[in-house]
Amino acid sequence: FSDTASTGAAPLCNQGPKEVFLLKILPSGNFSMLEDSDFSWSSTCQSATSDLIRPIVFGQAAPLTGTNANLGINMRDGINIAFEHVNRLGGVEGRPLNLITHDDGYVEAQTVRITNDLIVDGAIGLIGFVGTQNTLAAVNISARAHIPIIGPYTGAQALRTPCSKMLLHTRASYNDEAGAIVSFLIDKKHSAQRQNREFSRIPIFYQD
Repeated sequence: FSDTASTGAAPLCNQGPKEVFLLKILPSGNFSMLEDSDFSWSSTCQSATSDLIRPIVFGQAAPLTGTNANLGINMRDGINIAFEHVNRLGGVEGRPLNLITHDDGYVEAQTVRITNDLIVDGAIGLIGFVGTQNTLAAVNISARAHIPIIGPYTGAQALRTPCSKMLLHTRASYNDEAGAIVSFLIDKKHSAQRQNREFSRIPIFYQD
């Protein structure tokens, strides 16, 4: 007998004492009551409780060493701050969020290895990857495993066209950012001209 078997509901744990009677059929056809020691609710309740507090694990491959270490460290720390805030409020349906971060040194081959390891280790999502080529190297791996990559630190169009359902962006693309900057400067130029101020050209600086 169990609550799940008899009602289809979740086990009724931590809801006070229960009086349960179990019977066995003797060869004679008579019934005999089992002893109390033959039955316990503890295993069912412990299993349900264990599932309830099991962390929700996200994985991150990011540069924690090398010339771009500041990007990876800041991404990791920011995600941890957000997770800690959620966990202080009780987590997600009682389950805490946990971030596992490994240093890829901004090397694509390392990103690939870490991505595979994180998926095998049970991460339900990948988050905060740094760099266009590093994220591109991980996209196909995550897509095959049906594991999303969330919020990579890149605005490259190559990660937006074609659109991937397993890639969730939290920042604008470089195209969108450039368009917004130019629109802003054009508006400023028109405003300056209306005020008879000198504003004739817009310089562009870019990384080669």
